[in-house]
Amino acid sequence: MTFRGYWALCTIIICTIASILFASKSLFLISVFLLGLLTFSAINIFYRKSKIKVLRETIPKYPVEDSEVLTTLSIEGALKDTLIKDYFDSGKKSTKFYFDKTSSKSSTKVQYKLNVEHRGKYTQGPLLVTENDWLGFFSKDTPIDNEEFLLVYPKVEEIAIPTVSIQSQHESKSFKDNSTTPSEDLFGLKEYSPGDDT
Repeated sequence: MTFRGYWALCTIIICTIASILFASKSLFLISVFLLGLLTFSAINIFYRKSKIKVLRETIPKYPVEDSEVLTTLSIEGALKDTLIKDYFDSGKKSTKFYFDKTSSKSSTKVQYKLNVEHRGKYTQGPLLVTENDWLGFFSKDTPIDNEEFLLVYPKVEEIAIPTVSIQSQHESKSFKDNSTTPSEDLFGLKEYSPGDDT
């Protein structure tokens, strides 16, 4: 029941008590009328089936750690006073979208950004749709099970490859003397010539 529904229920109780105390037929009729609206709204929300369809798209498709992902929701069939909540990272984060004036045949796109700090597997979804009845007395939560997994990859950085100049045969003694490598296996470097030992 929404705040408006509780307000209507309190009004019914007050009007009923006042009609008994003051023997007022008009207050009694008001309470009966509001009770009828409240009952009709409860039946309406109980049998109401959500016709909302939501598709989720995430860019980039292969995100890396410590970056932002942009999620786009394509929503069809959202009526007035509809609230859609999308969950991320196993429910640790969520975002809400409220629809004020939308027809059941219209299509809407909404976007939100999220920061993925660590590499690994993240979950997106499920979606929770909250709809009100036509008078706004009751609300109904309908989960949409469109849970998806987002794989976040490690950050890739370019590493400069050290270049080693090729020394000629007569420079090999100088290379050995000036080398910082303590290995005694390296006698020198020279360009390969056909017939050299591999």
